[in-house]
Amino acid sequence: MTIKILALLLITVSAQVWANTADLNLPSNQQTHLQALSGTKVWRQLLGFDTNNVSVITSKTFFLAPSGNKDAYTELIETLIAFKRSVDIPDQHAQCRFRGRYLWLSRQLDFNALAITPVVCPEYASFSAQQQASSISIIFATGYLGNPASYYGHLLLKINSPLDSKTTSLENTAVNFGANVPPNENMLIYISKGLFGGYDSSFTHQQYYYHSHNYGESELRDLWEYELAVAPDALALLIAHMWELMGADYTYYFFNRNCAYRMGELLELIIDKPLVAAWRPWETPQAIMQRLGDISYNGKPLVKQIRYHPSRQSKLYQRYQHLSNQERKMVHEIVSGKASLDSKQLASIDQSRQHAVVDTLLDYYQFVRDEKAGEKDPDNERYRKALIKRYQLPPGESQVLFTSNNRPHLGRKPSYLSVGVGSSDAAGEHMDVHLRPAYYDALDAGYGHIKNGALSMAEFTLRARAGKWFIKDLSALKIESISRNYTALPGDRKASWYLDVGAQQSELDCTECLSTKARAGYGYATSLWREKLMLAAFAGGGFLGQNLNSDGLYLSATASIHLHLSPVFVLQLSAEQQHFRDSLSVDVYKAAARFTLTEQTDLRMYFAQKNVEEIGLSLGFYW
Repeated sequence: MTIKILALLLITVSAQVWANTADLNLPSNQQTHLQALSGTKVWRQLLGFDTNNVSVITSKTFFLAPSGNKDAYTELIETLIAFKRSVDIPDQHAQCRFRGRYLWLSRQLDFNALAITPVVCPEYASFSAQQQASSISIIFATGYLGNPASYYGHLLLKINSPLDSKTTSLENTAVNFGANVPPNENMLIYISKGLFGGYDSSFTHQQYYYHSHNYGESELRDLWEYELAVAPDALALLIAHMWELMGADYTYYFFNRNCAYRMGELLELIIDKPLVAAWRPWETPQAIMQRLGDISYNGKPLVKQIRYHPSRQSKLYQRYQHLSNQERKMVHEIVSGKASLDSKQLASIDQSRQHAVVDTLLDYYQFVRDEKAGEKDPDNERYRKALIKRYQLPPGESQVLFTSNNRPHLGRKPSYLSVGVGSSDAAGEHMDVHLRPAYYDALDAGYGHIKNGALSMAEFTLRARAGKWFIKDLSALKIESISRNYTALPGDRKASWYLDVGAQQSELDCTECLSTKARAGYGYATSLWREKLMLAAFAGGGFLGQNLNSDGLYLSATASIHLHLSPVFVLQLSAEQQHFRDSLSVDVYKAAARFTLTEQTDLRMYFAQKNVEEIGLSLGFYW
């Protein structure tokens, strides 16, 4: 009976496809051609098909055939039939809704012979400004620890207008991809749904100004713009496909079906090189940037030009760094009210240096003020006065060229594996294997990362001692958010914090005392010696115990030093005192050093003391 039903369904579907094909009035050789087109890589990409021959797009409205999400040929036939239909509301016509399909198929088929008449699409024309679009840029926003989805950075695409266009860069269209999260979502729910596919996600578009302001001014994230050198016909297809994806839903997964994956997947439509792979358990924005940096397109580098857009904080820090000690003192005195913008001290210095001091003040007040608060925020009035002072000075530049060597496509790969040996004065020799799937720690934070910070998930160390393997340490989530506080001006004194959740051996010389760990701390850090030296202090607490009772609770005080002695040598020292509930006090001392061997390898040394002493040496590989 079941076989009969399946056979009947097959006959019905086949008859419908045949009838629809007949509606196109195609000769048999053309039908064969359509079959071939439906199996091409580009058509499958336009439909969002994965390696299992099923579309990853979950919106039913994205498909014209009932089985279009898994039958590429039927969807192609229905698409062509829809293109032939009469026009009622232009922007709702299939030619306007599925602009990428229309453009690609028009290049493969004779639409005149198929009696397909072009439809004017006003909304698409407004989105694309296709007659003016000159190039596409991918935008990398550095990591932001205020939002778990942005820990690893973020990617956008921007449609660029020609240089001689009246449209400015900030007015250009930017395309974003993200999870559709309800307002005021609980953070724990947000993280769990993000990890296990509990959210829909989609592409959206806005003027680039919105993202530039949100990332650069509100979240203080540097932006890197990589303009891509793609051919005009490829650019037109990419823009058309982005349009038809607007509003189409995907299932969002924080680790591997995120903005990095979807943006890379989108660019693969016009770049015949792999940018993403379905088998990878994680995908990061920086990894996409690194792959783009390695690609050649038509015999030339794909990346045509790189532009750095510093955040408001980065602008302030770079201006402040170029001031002399005397000029920095002036800035502090004016901010504190001990001196004014009309002081003789400011008037006595060279005119170009007056520009530098006032421009630093302008960036500072922009950094700390709440523009929406108006007169309620006195920094708005101070900014106005500084702006007036700047106009009163003779014209001239303060001669600060905002630069950064922190280009995201450079540097090491995101994953890390090391093998090492060590010795304990109580337990003897051991061997360690350490794996960090992503992303960075305080010793190797570099391109596109938060300096002196740390961010990793599922990081662990396996240890072998006396022929026995065991887990030494496991961090499900480890974050160190270090605020640079470089100027020490009011408002630039933000707190630093750390969090480490997982399991570890409670003693250095133990093999069978794996304990639940949870550490958190809140404190302050400051950068000195032109940011080569960082000092931090934290007050915190945590839990360490094999049994989940209050005996494992403790309070802690921690101090740490990060020293960047050279571009290839970094040193970290820390001391922590833990006070447990039973009045037990434990001192933990650590020292770690990293020496860069090559771009993808390093040598590390460490020392630890907690009741016993331990030293070790490891060789690490980035991949």
